[in-house]
Amino acid sequence: MASNQTPNLNLHSWEPTDYAKREEFNDNFDTIDSTVGLLKKVTSKYDTAATHQIFVNGTSGNDANDGTTAAKAYKSINKAIEQLRNTAETSMDGSWEIVLNGAFASGYKLHSLPRFRYPLKITGQVNADGTPATVFDGTNATSKIGIWIEPCPDLRIEVRNIYFKNYKNNFNGYGLLMKSGGYLIVENCRADNCDIGFAAIRNVSFSIGKKTKATNCTIGFRAQYGAMGTFGESVLADGLVATNCVQGVDVTRGSVVHIDYCTISGSNYAGISVDQNSRAHVKGNRIDNCDHGVRTEGGAEWLNNPDERNVFTNCSVNYAHYGNSRETRLYSQSANNEFRIGASTTYFKHTGTTDNTVIYFGSALGKLPDNFFLNKAQRLRFIVNGIITGGGTKAISIRSTDPNSTDTTILHSFTETGAGAFQVECFVYPIDKTKVRVVLRSLNHFGTARVYSKETSIDLTRERLFRLYCQLSDPNTTVEFTSFETFLMG
Repeated sequence: MASNQTPNLNLHSWEPTDYAKREEFNDNFDTIDSTVGLLKKVTSKYDTAATHQIFVNGTSGNDANDGTTAAKAYKSINKAIEQLRNTAETSMDGSWEIVLNGAFASGYKLHSLPRFRYPLKITGQVNADGTPATVFDGTNATSKIGIWIEPCPDLRIEVRNIYFKNYKNNFNGYGLLMKSGGYLIVENCRADNCDIGFAAIRNVSFSIGKKTKATNCTIGFRAQYGAMGTFGESVLADGLVATNCVQGVDVTRGSVVHIDYCTISGSNYAGISVDQNSRAHVKGNRIDNCDHGVRTEGGAEWLNNPDERNVFTNCSVNYAHYGNSRETRLYSQSANNEFRIGASTTYFKHTGTTDNTVIYFGSALGKLPDNFFLNKAQRLRFIVNGIITGGGTKAISIRSTDPNSTDTTILHSFTETGAGAFQVECFVYPIDKTKVRVVLRSLNHFGTARVYSKETSIDLTRERLFRLYCQLSDPNTTVEFTSFETFLMG
């Protein structure tokens, strides 16, 4: 008979000098068969269809209930979280879901949750038209964060069908916030009148889209402090929507995101803002009636996908790059390493005088750093747009001064005698630190295209500011200026 047993299943094990009994073989087979059956039973529990639900109703629930059905729903989300915390991790089999009904008037923080085999679902109800019916209203809430999930380094959470509104303290009120790790999926949710509608902050991975909307928020959607993920979906009809938010989508402080097939409108700062060394791949979006369609600052980069194009309509500036930020391309061959350092889109109507009048000036037009031109591959570029009505001669000049508004240099000037829309593009090429070559191209609606070239002396060892002047020979003539932009290249 066997003189030994295995350490885990206690199977019979024989030494060379042992004899074998048939009963010992049968015992081994029975033990193995029972163990395999137990394994099948355990693994069958890890099935996303075998969902465990905890019901919460903010309107008619009662925390004295057990939360097992809609009729026995808890009233507080905290009660559902308490139940999850009290459930041993070894019992967290299957897929768990907190089902929300009714209305909630507080803010809730989720923390110290156990590990789940599948993502924890937090699911509200929908109206007949599919819009969220479960409401979180922060009007009278002490905490101005509807749902706050932190810390959550290895937690995966899916949030659906919830309408957040009025979580606002004019600084850091959030509809939904996930922070300090984890993975977040948001679908078919809405935020209205919040400081920030939806946010993934500090190393959170996320996918926020599928008809999720933010309206009348300071920031509709935010990725911050190293967050990575996608705003939007693969088709425009399912993408997120930001309407009348100061910033539609904000990507900041080292975050890396896709912004795909979103509809953004009415942002009086920027539809998409990318700053502080963040990166964004932007494709297939519709951006309408914003001050800036895309605005980058502080070393940020964005990729303006040329194959699945973004469409800008009625934006004051479609996209602009400030500081050391830039637009990159899918293919390095088409990169031009151009930075827009300043722009004024202020409408200016010039008429009623024959004086030489300054139209645009100041730091808004950008500042050329001292000693910027280190080699002849670098250059400066201006674009001016406007409309002329009336006859006579219209003289327009681009000038540069030092920061004290002295040491004025006329970079170039030109005259027009026709009427209609016009655009002026001016390139400044360095010759040395005291001289530049300026090439000016004038395009206009009235059928004339001209190119001018001249050399001009200028002190490039000093910082330079820029101005635009206009002088009319006939005071009844009108020149309407719509924009002045300044770019550095090279």
